[in-house]
Amino acid sequence: MTADRPFLSDQWYRVSQLAPRLSPHLRIERRRGPGGSHYLVFDPLTGRSHRLSVAAMRLVQGFDGQTPLDETWRALVDSMGEAAPTQDETVRLLSQLHGQDLVQADIAPDIAERAERRGKLDRKLLKQNLMGPLSTRIPLFDPTPMLALTQPLVRPLLGPVGLCLWLALLVYAGALALADSAAIAGAISDQVWTAGSIATVAGTYVLMKALHELGHGWVARRHGVAIPEFGIMLLVFMPVPYVDATETAKLDSRWARASVSAAGIIVETALAAVAFLLWREADPGPWRALLFNVMLVGGVSTVLVNGNPLLKFDGYFVMTDLLGLPNLAQRANRAWGDWVNRHVFGARDLPNRRISRGEALAFAVYAPAAFIYRVLLSLWIGLYVASHFFLLGLVLALWSLTLSLLRPVGKGLWHVYRSPLLRRTRARALGLTLGGAAAVALFLTLVPLPHASWTQGVVRPPEGAAIVASAEGRIEAVHAEAGATVAAGAPLMSLADPLEQARARALEARLDEAALILTQARLEGPGAARLAEIGRDDARAALDRERASEADRTLRAGVDGRFRPLRPPRDLVGRHVQRGTLLGHVLPGSANTVRLVALQAQAAAIERGVTRVEIRMPGRTETHAARFAGRVSTGGFDLPSPLLARSMGGPVPAVPEGQSLRPTERIFVYDARLPPDLDAPIGGRAQVKLVHPWRPLAPRWIDAARRALSGRIVL
Repeated sequence: MTADRPFLSDQWYRVSQLAPRLSPHLRIERRRGPGGSHYLVFDPLTGRSHRLSVAAMRLVQGFDGQTPLDETWRALVDSMGEAAPTQDETVRLLSQLHGQDLVQADIAPDIAERAERRGKLDRKLLKQNLMGPLSTRIPLFDPTPMLALTQPLVRPLLGPVGLCLWLALLVYAGALALADSAAIAGAISDQVWTAGSIATVAGTYVLMKALHELGHGWVARRHGVAIPEFGIMLLVFMPVPYVDATETAKLDSRWARASVSAAGIIVETALAAVAFLLWREADPGPWRALLFNVMLVGGVSTVLVNGNPLLKFDGYFVMTDLLGLPNLAQRANRAWGDWVNRHVFGARDLPNRRISRGEALAFAVYAPAAFIYRVLLSLWIGLYVASHFFLLGLVLALWSLTLSLLRPVGKGLWHVYRSPLLRRTRARALGLTLGGAAAVALFLTLVPLPHASWTQGVVRPPEGAAIVASAEGRIEAVHAEAGATVAAGAPLMSLADPLEQARARALEARLDEAALILTQARLEGPGAARLAEIGRDDARAALDRERASEADRTLRAGVDGRFRPLRPPRDLVGRHVQRGTLLGHVLPGSANTVRLVALQAQAAAIERGVTRVEIRMPGRTETHAARFAGRVSTGGFDLPSPLLARSMGGPVPAVPEGQSLRPTERIFVYDARLPPDLDAPIGGRAQVKLVHPWRPLAPRWIDAARRALSGRIVL
């Protein structure tokens, strides 16, 4: 006996004379894992499996229905010494086993108690359905006949050959998908949230999940495991088929158990890969849209949810089976709770759970990683849906945040306030908890932290680089060859308008006539001469205006650089153009401006201040300091370049409108000045990092929530 692990219990007298026995229908198998050996108790009536340590199993083996528990426990202590379970641990173990109908005592069964326990299980299932938006289950029917009918069709693919084909397909399609990532991202933005596409995605999702579940069933039957139940699970309000494969827990081989869990992932990703390969070659239309939906459902749902081991879906069970860590999530949470209770709150009357170093490392990493991922995924799903269906997404985000964050925090606070494990150190636990909460609140509201945002821009030529027709007319001559180096002010093109030339000659004749009239009027007297002078001045002013207009028809270079007409010079001569028509550019060796865009959320941070700008050109690793030049436009819908649309790999969601792309939400446009020695290709994309003044996290989050709600809800 040790000071922090007393063997005796003041509750022992309640159970010491019971003679428990194991339920006769249980199956018990020994398993080996990183933490050593353990035993798996499988209940075929409920489909549940229960993990017992070696010490607990040695105790349970003495449950013969005749020997009192006190005698069984003392015999175990004589053989195992301090490694044996304490009386408190034995009481808890017996209570758990009895509550799960795994042991029976030497008293008549209480039918009412069993019925009440079954009712509690049903109510627990209903509570899980209501409290878990990702796991509401509705059983439907037994799929055994359907699996037996379809099994021969897929039998050749249920072995090593099928696995190799799947890996080859995945590698090939994945390499092509990386090259086409910008096109895929644009298709997601432009196609998924249309009215017709949402219904198509939903239907595709349900059908693919049905094949997914059949994959579980086919592989389970290959290993001789029955699938007794097929049903519907509500996944973010989406009806998704599922099968009950809990009996796979009785398989001895961890590889067999993992293969059953992985079968659905393999089916979905294979369908997604084939759909992607066909989508790349298909013409626009309903068929291509369907292929894209299959690709999206199979890829995104597998990566984010079903294949991710941080959620308790297929990827989780594949990982725990291969690593030999059953009940990883529950045990990791329990290990973290024990560590906090013992080392932070100072509790001593805790069960001594023996875990290996490998298990301790897995528990230390998995529990916080899974918690953070659930919170972030719930928020991301809710906010993404809210960007298209605001009220639905807001409700979903609040519900998910409550379940994934607020509910665990509330349970932790209740544990600190009421748990009997902390009865001796409750004051310390409460003080540390309240003090920690206050410290976190002060940190979030008062401590400034670095703040930066990222966007994209396009490199623009300097002012005066564009060659624009200053008047309407016909291009009479082009004075420079394409690609020639010209100086600022050099003539490039001449425009001519026969009507205006005739008008100029008429004005010259009018001026000559006015001069003759003036000569004659001077002979008539001062009054007539004065009136003639006014007429002459008007004619001269009209002629000056016409000659100035003729000067505007000579287009000159605004900057030093190379002459780049939009068409070859020989094709430009004789062409009639309107005033304001773009005819070409004079491009210097490098540009000096990046025009960048920001959506509303980022624009608020930019308007609050920018302390530094960093520019990185595509394909380069070095960054260059730039100077923030201020706002160009506010809240408009004019996209500076198609490269900034999300369909082209940019940050702005946009839809086609005529021959251009129109943003789906208002954008804010800014300029940044490049360093003079930077060789930036004009018209190219640039990655831009904007560094803002330091600011605490809480005000940032409040501003983000206010912007999300602004204009969405009318109170």
